[in-house]
Amino acid sequence: MSSPGKDRRKPRSAARSPAPAEEALRASEERYGSVVAALAEGIVFMDADGGLRASNASAERILGLTAEQIGGRTTFDPRWRAIHEDGSPFPGDTHPITVSLRTGRPCSNVIMGVHKPSGELTWISINSQPLFRPGAPTPYAAVASFFDVTERKQAEDALRATQARLRDVLASSTAVVYATKLTAEGYAPSWVSENVTRVLGYDVPEALHPTWWASHLHPSDRARVLAELPTLLTKGELTLEYQFQGKRGTYRWVHDEARLLRDPAGLPIEVFGAWLDITERKQLEEQFHQAQKMEAVGRLAGGVAHDFNNLLTAILGSADLVLDSLTPGVPAREELEEIRKAALRAADLTRQLLAFSRQQVIAPTALNPNEVVANMDKLLRRLLGEDVELRTRLTPDLVTVKADPSQLEQVVLNLAVNARDAMPNGGKLTIETQNVELDAAYVRGHISAQPGPYAMIAVSDTGVGMDAATQARIFEPFFTTKEIGKGTGLGLATVYGIVKQSGGWIWVYSEPGQGTTFKIYLPRVTEAVPPAAVTPAPPASVRGSETILLVEDDEMIRNLVQKVL
Repeated sequence: MSSPGKDRRKPRSAARSPAPAEEALRASEERYGSVVAALAEGIVFMDADGGLRASNASAERILGLTAEQIGGRTTFDPRWRAIHEDGSPFPGDTHPITVSLRTGRPCSNVIMGVHKPSGELTWISINSQPLFRPGAPTPYAAVASFFDVTERKQAEDALRATQARLRDVLASSTAVVYATKLTAEGYAPSWVSENVTRVLGYDVPEALHPTWWASHLHPSDRARVLAELPTLLTKGELTLEYQFQGKRGTYRWVHDEARLLRDPAGLPIEVFGAWLDITERKQLEEQFHQAQKMEAVGRLAGGVAHDFNNLLTAILGSADLVLDSLTPGVPAREELEEIRKAALRAADLTRQLLAFSRQQVIAPTALNPNEVVANMDKLLRRLLGEDVELRTRLTPDLVTVKADPSQLEQVVLNLAVNARDAMPNGGKLTIETQNVELDAAYVRGHISAQPGPYAMIAVSDTGVGMDAATQARIFEPFFTTKEIGKGTGLGLATVYGIVKQSGGWIWVYSEPGQGTTFKIYLPRVTEAVPPAAVTPAPPASVRGSETILLVEDDEMIRNLVQKVL
């Protein structure tokens, strides 16, 4: 028997062998730790008190911190110096891992900028997930994964900066860039730059309508332009110039360059191009061509007028000599009077042609245009009649110009007559003067102008106005819109010639139904206006026996002068 109180059982071992379940758990944790450690993404864990407790090597590399430096930090630690994409501070309570721990919901793709201890800014994209124990309503921890997106962010910022610069360039450009896809139904506009609103007045959605472009081509250009489009598919490029209607209804000249894009199989898929507003260039070209035409017509008119003037001088001189030899009442005298009247009318036309061609003999002098206009006041009021109200607005300190006073009067008179005829039911005629300084920008748009100081004389009416086609021809000799017998077509041609011969230039502004304004620019001179000359008494008739040498290349004129002498 055993002794009382003696325990006969064997003693238990001090170290117990682990259970299979514990071994499996430990192995799983090791594998999980190895996977986390090997991930390229940074991983951090946060426990319920808000402290970061664990991190992997990628987290240390991305954040530039050691595991010890990360451990124990909270998202409220100011050392993170976290920021949003717009540069504003990123509060700790909005950090994704803190939000997941607080709300129990995951967060995805949150972009955050954090500063490394070196001061370098690193951009990270964060996903966070709450961790729950079975049956627990609230998370006991949260995990966040993140990866470095600094290079991607820099590339995106560079792209945005490039796009912003492109938008700025397009916004200040007169070229509208566009893209059009090729579909089975035809051309389908897919994109247009925003400056289409500034250049043509249309909103972007309007410009992307399938029929917008074709429906706004000028009627005179539409058939030609549409017929050229198939060339784009065969040649791969197309350049056109045409008129296009803006939002306000006016037409602008457009230079259109298009390029065709093909897919790898060689099939056409899209058209890229640009519309360049060349309206100003076209206007300058038209002004240049008009100036050339006027110059050529002027040379022709001057030559004809000079020869015709010699003929008229002989006709008038011979008629006067015959009239002087006939006694009153002789039947032939009446016929000669008619010849003389017709010759005088022809001589008047000749003078106007000479004025247009700038070959008329003039006596320019320094003068103040205000005085010329003021001296014509009574004449103009009688000429205009009661139905036309005359207004004058004369600048008191108007600069001095150099011109022939009688010719300047002729300019004002012709313009006033034209204005009166354009107001058959009455209206207002305004004559104003101003000092103006034409700068280089203005001169670029007006080919005849030169920069510098000018005296400007403007004659404006409230009449019927003119369309563009009429304005293009108004200074041509013998062009008139008046009824037969009511105008020679030389009034404005004379004005044009006088102004050009005086070193100035003339411009017209008009629209149908909106009246017309003629603006005359005469260059300023520094000469003083001379005092009014005293009219000398007519000299007494003097006769003598001296010899006169007569030199004249025209035989008719030479014979006439010989007879007179």
